Amino acid sequence: MIKKINLLLIITLWSFLAIFAEAQSGKPYSSGKAIRIFTYPDTASLISQDYYMINDKGEVNLPIIGRLNISNMSELQLQETLKASFGKYIRSTNVQVDLYYRISLLGGFENPGLYYARPDETLWEVIRKSGGFLAEDGFKKMKVFRGDEELTDSVADVYSSGMTIRQLKIKSGDIIIVPIPNAPVDNLAQKFWDQYSIRKFQMLSETNRTIAPWTIIRSDNKKLARINCM
Repeated sequence: MIKKINLLLIITLWSFLAIFAEAQSGKPYSSGKAIRIFTYPDTASLISQDYYMINDKGEVNLPIIGRLNISNMSELQLQETLKASFGKYIRSTNVQVDLYYRISLLGGFENPGLYYARPDETLWEVIRKSGGFLAEDGFKKMKVFRGDEELTDSVADVYSSGMTIRQLKIKSGDIIIVPIPNAPVDNLAQKFWDQYSIRKFQMLSETNRTIAPWTIIRSDNKKLARINCM
C-alpha cells in the first residue's frame, strides 16, 4: 500500500513538472503529434473534424494552403493564423485547435491499433477507445514502451486513479501492450510478441518521411476506402 502511494506521489510530481514545462514553452506542436481543428458554428467547414499529423519538420498539410509549419507557434498564434488563412473560405471566425497524441494499443484489446488521444484524457479513456481488454485482468498486465525501453511495470497501480496521459508522462508514439489471453500461438511466438510489435511500429515510424509519408485511410466505408487507395 505504501509503495503504491509513493508511486502516485512521484508520478503526480512528474506530471506537474511536465505541465509546467509545456506551459513555459508555449509551443506544444512537435513532430509525431496531431491536431484537430473545429470551427463554430460552421462545424462542417473544409478544415473541421479531420486529424492533421505534424511531420518531422513541424508541418501540417492543410486543405487549400498546403503545408504550414506550426512548430514554433503557441495555441493562440495557430488559431489566429488559421483565421487569417481560411477567413474567406469558412463562415465562422471561431476556431478551436485540439492537440492529440498517437498511442498504439497492441495485443489483448478488443480492437488493437493506433489511436489519437488528447493529453488531458485519462488512461482509462484511452483504453476505452479500443473497446477495453480481452481479459478482465488485462489492466494488471499492461506495459508501456517508448522504442525499446519499457517505461514502467506499475501501470496497473495508476490505471483507475483518474490521472491523464500527460500526468503519466505518456508521449505521442508510445506503445501500450497487453498479452493476448489464450492466443492460438506457440510459446516461442508469445515470448517475442512484445519485441515483434515494437519493431513493427518502429519500422512504420522510421519509414514515415515527408518525401514519402504513410497515409492512414479510413475504412469505415469500404467503397470509399478502396477508392482512396487508388
